[in-house]
Amino acid sequence: MHITDLTSSGEGIGTLNGKKVFVEGALPDEEVEIAITQDKKRYAKAKLLQIKRSSPHRINPICPLFGACGGCQIMHLSYKEQLLFKQKRVKDALQRIGDIHIEVSDCTPSPDQLGYRNKVHLHKGGFHKRHSHDVVPIKRCYIHNDIGEKALPLAQNAHEAIIRTSLTTKEVLVTLDGESNQESITETLGSLQFKIRPYDFFQVNPKQAVQLYRKAVACAQLESSMRVLDAYCGVGCLSLFAAEKANSVLGIEVGKTAVESARENAKLNKLENVLFECTRVEKKLPTLGTFDVIFLNPPRGGVDPSVITALLKHPPKRLIYISCDPATLSRDLKALQEKFSVDEVIPFDMFPQTVHVETLVDLTLQ
Repeated sequence: MHITDLTSSGEGIGTLNGKKVFVEGALPDEEVEIAITQDKKRYAKAKLLQIKRSSPHRINPICPLFGACGGCQIMHLSYKEQLLFKQKRVKDALQRIGDIHIEVSDCTPSPDQLGYRNKVHLHKGGFHKRHSHDVVPIKRCYIHNDIGEKALPLAQNAHEAIIRTSLTTKEVLVTLDGESNQESITETLGSLQFKIRPYDFFQVNPKQAVQLYRKAVACAQLESSMRVLDAYCGVGCLSLFAAEKANSVLGIEVGKTAVESARENAKLNKLENVLFECTRVEKKLPTLGTFDVIFLNPPRGGVDPSVITALLKHPPKRLIYISCDPATLSRDLKALQEKFSVDEVIPFDMFPQTVHVETLVDLTLQ
């Protein structure tokens, strides 16, 4: 069977008897021998038995657990092709779900392709198998940073373990079954410092996060008179980047410890023009009136319909939407086009070796 494309989850796509067949481990332009494992009405799934003709973009994955561990789905694809895949993934979702036909910028490469992660979350000393809750024991993770890797043996006997590392201070925050070795660590992004607690959201690729936040602020074209909202602000990273240029910034976040960290981060960086509120965006946004610029950085599920309604009722001059899921991003952008124009779409490779992609979209009021 000939493989023509990849799914958004990294499976090869072929056609057999007029039906789409999804083959894990296969790459576009390959001729493969398969065994059907699931035969559904509209599609089938198959096991890869043999590669008869290999893709010129296939590489040998550095990790011996590739294919068993569910963490990295496309480590067998050259990095240049990973970037093209992610750009295409964003473009396809925009067209298919959002009916948005716009040029998508090249995917911004990560400064590091391996060893970039500042955090790993382990279960019983390992990671989950793909499409399963079974655990693959881990002795080394190639996308995890070298400093945090030294703490991996501590996680072997824990039911749940979170290892967070500051690449700046070299601190390692280890949480084993809810008990942490210290309260927080401090990471530096650009010229700003950020305190991070065990369960706070913080981008896992800090070097790439700096590029993302700088681009977001540049797209926003902030001026010293502007009122800015950072919705789903986490520990205040984007809020503080914006506060360096805007008149005032309000950050909204539902996580209590994240808001505590955000407030401490504002003090740490001596920025007094930023406030943080611990509440739900969908509850607070309709009460706030109009901002000059709004940053949206929601979880994978995108924004609640009430947030879209509030944005359309009191639209900012500029809206910067940062998303980790092209599908929910496309859904939300389709609704936002009632009042906003999509000016620029820029994918960022926040997660090399995986199918995941971060996307920044610059929207302006029509």
